[in-house]
Amino acid sequence: DAPFLVSGEPLRLTWATAGATSVSIDNGIGPVANAGTINRSPLVNTTYVLTASTAAGSVTEQFTTTDVNPSMARVCYEGFDLAGDELALLGDAAIVNDFGNVPMPGDMDRLRLTPDAGGRKGTAWFRKRLDFSQGFQAWFDLHFLGGINSGGDGLAFIIQDRPEGTAAEPSAGAERGLRSEAFNISFDSYFSGGSEPSAGFIQVLDGTTVLATVDLTVIPGITLPGTVPNDLSSDDFSVAPYEVRIAYVPGDLDIFFEGVQVVDSLNVDLGTTDALDGSGTAYAGFSARAGAFTENHDVTRWILVEGPPPPPLVITNFAVDLDADTAVFTFTSSEFRTYRIEESTNGVTFTPLLSGIPGAAGAGETTTA
Repeated sequence: DAPFLVSGEPLRLTWATAGATSVSIDNGIGPVANAGTINRSPLVNTTYVLTASTAAGSVTEQFTTTDVNPSMARVCYEGFDLAGDELALLGDAAIVNDFGNVPMPGDMDRLRLTPDAGGRKGTAWFRKRLDFSQGFQAWFDLHFLGGINSGGDGLAFIIQDRPEGTAAEPSAGAERGLRSEAFNISFDSYFSGGSEPSAGFIQVLDGTTVLATVDLTVIPGITLPGTVPNDLSSDDFSVAPYEVRIAYVPGDLDIFFEGVQVVDSLNVDLGTTDALDGSGTAYAGFSARAGAFTENHDVTRWILVEGPPPPPLVITNFAVDLDADTAVFTFTSSEFRTYRIEESTNGVTFTPLLSGIPGAAGAGETTTA
């Protein structure tokens, strides 16, 4: 995947030579040191030629980018039907429609990181760098299906600043993410013994350093319909995906699993890790692995919003006109969110009245019902 690049996104060129008396790179870069790194942001397909010279002659190496202009400019996949060149798919990762076998959550494409087969590994990255400096929120739904042999091994959500960019792949243990220059949230579906608590746990890792471990099998309100008791993996293909939400601001990480908060105010500052570049940006994506024990590792929904989580919704003003049979509500809202108004006569059963109300950044929203 290395040559593919979203037009205008940063490209990191890294080189090393030995014994050269002069080294240069074309396309306006010119003379360079014998080894180094330089960033460029090509807008079109570009070939960079490295020339290393001695008194005996010169040798060259070249690297060509293929620039793409995808229609999907932000991470907003309610399903993956619209996924295209903005996703880098490595290893066994693929966009598939498996509705014939997996009815939930519906007839739509999904990101399958590994099929239910042994020795498989897959990775997927959103090709545009995202700004994590002030915080982010992410929502994704995970399916661990198959698991005839009790499931294995798991998947990870990753934020990374590896020099390989969207060509980065875990060398081993893909369910733990990348081993360096990465922040990983791992969802493990196989009990390997040792320090592992179960066949259904989450770990938060700075590279390979474990910051938190959460055993999902002992948390009230969470039921894992596993092939074996308390296992993330299931051989019941009719079960719904697990819903995950992550909310982060520097110094505070919260994780919700199936609507239950399982990580509360973990002291994490991505700015002090090497998962972000100097501007606070990085790539985001997923990796997964199936070894001798297997399962499908699927992501059925993925939404990521840059910036700190918005404040709670507040109704700031309202006016009711009984003669005109109208009500005007003003409430706080946030960009990239939609809102709905429901009505009830008993406070128990609610019926949608208005839906799909778009939010606005930094402003209140006024709606008449």
